[in-house]
Amino acid sequence: RPLVGIAAGGEFSCVIREGGGPWCIGEGSAGQLGHGEMEDSPTLVRPLGLDRVQQLALGRDHGCARLLGGNVYCWGENEEGQLGDGNYESSAVPVRVINLEPVTQIVAGRLHNCALEVDGAIKCWGYGLGGRLGNQQHRSRRAPIQVAGIAPAEAVAVGGGHGCAL
Repeated sequence: RPLVGIAAGGEFSCVIREGGGPWCIGEGSAGQLGHGEMEDSPTLVRPLGLDRVQQLALGRDHGCARLLGGNVYCWGENEEGQLGDGNYESSAVPVRVINLEPVTQIVAGRLHNCALEVDGAIKCWGYGLGGRLGNQQHRSRRAPIQVAGIAPAEAVAVGGGHGCAL
């Protein structure tokens, strides 16, 4: 099947094949390939339970997918809450991000993520040192929290330790 999307993380990459099937390859010791194992793969493997993927966003050792309908699932390393499922346990299979309305865009930094909800609100989660989550605090969050003072936004972008909104 033809490829319709691609994303690169720390030492792994993922693609979306036509029809919404994601496939990943590379470093996998933190579960960032999403196929249920904590091991590297020199060939493409399929993250478990994900269909109808519209977008991928990959961080250092974690990945996230936005599905048709706007739900977000993340997998891999979770030391700073970057999976957004309410805990700090890593997962080698995708877990649903909590406290999000349907989203139109997801982005991943090194250890944090942000999502743009359909109403223009931006929510971020994961490593929060330096104010990178935009909530006027400097601590990690294991569930999405709204960025203060920016709504409605049209797009969001993040780097290793910062974020921007349009």
